[in-house]
Amino acid sequence: MYTVVVVGCGQLGSRYIQGLRKIALPLSIFVVDPSARSLEKARALWNAAQEDTPINEISWFSDISFLPSEIDLAIISTTAKHRCVIVESIARRHLVKYWVLEKVLAQSTQELERMRDSLVSSDASWVNTPRRMMSWHQSLKAELTTSKPLQVSRSGSDWGLACNSIHFIDLIAWWTDETVKSIDVSGLEKNWHRSKRLGFYEIFGSLAVEFSFGSTLLLNASADSIDRGIDVLGNQKDWNIDEAKGHAISSRGQKSYGKLELQSEMTECLVTQILTKGTCELPTYIVSMPMHMLLIDQLLYHWNNANNRTDLILPIT
Repeated sequence: MYTVVVVGCGQLGSRYIQGLRKIALPLSIFVVDPSARSLEKARALWNAAQEDTPINEISWFSDISFLPSEIDLAIISTTAKHRCVIVESIARRHLVKYWVLEKVLAQSTQELERMRDSLVSSDASWVNTPRRMMSWHQSLKAELTTSKPLQVSRSGSDWGLACNSIHFIDLIAWWTDETVKSIDVSGLEKNWHRSKRLGFYEIFGSLAVEFSFGSTLLLNASADSIDRGIDVLGNQKDWNIDEAKGHAISSRGQKSYGKLELQSEMTECLVTQILTKGTCELPTYIVSMPMHMLLIDQLLYHWNNANNRTDLILPIT
């Protein structure tokens, strides 16, 4: 029997739990969340699922002190504010074979380094920037490999530039097999605004990313702009990718159809691959960490300048 732990069963964590219900492997699942309301909602989703699987137990707890000493897979789907402390606490007391961590990984580069040190004793750890797993984006990657370097832009309304930029930074790094060279925050607006989640902040404006072999990414968010999807300019052909509508059209009239898969749909394949093969298609922590470090460092620089502060923690999630 495989032991799987899910820490944080809010909106995203509950989707992991839904996906675990579909897995045809014997699992012992431990769900942890300090919120009784979150546990209740996740339990309701679990009970409402129709899948008939050989899972023989699921347990619900308010803290990590009840976790078993050995864990095959720990999924940490809390907010960035608490992720580092939770990873450190679990790694200190338990033997964890594999980890899947939600993004944004942390709120400071120091926390990223601390988590790296905590994860080193495990067999592998991955970061859930999941477009790498999606069959549609895999087919688009195959089309784009002949068009490098790429000039990519993603423009829309309040899509969460600060907390969601890492998805697109990772996507372009994967498409092009490049690393992130620099991130420019000079195009961001001065004023940060409260995000939908209490205690966290977001920002409008533009974020410019440069990659190691010449590819670029321009991310833009504003309160009133039209969502233009993802524009990709290459040296062979150009593409416009509308993830919301599930289609991509090239400058030569070529069309590609797909969708952004839900976490509840991807979890079955993700967890099965990890538990049975010791691998998956997500980026490893070591691959994702440098992207996160540059992003968090530059956003924190902007946050402090905009607010005349010297904070060490960036309040995004």
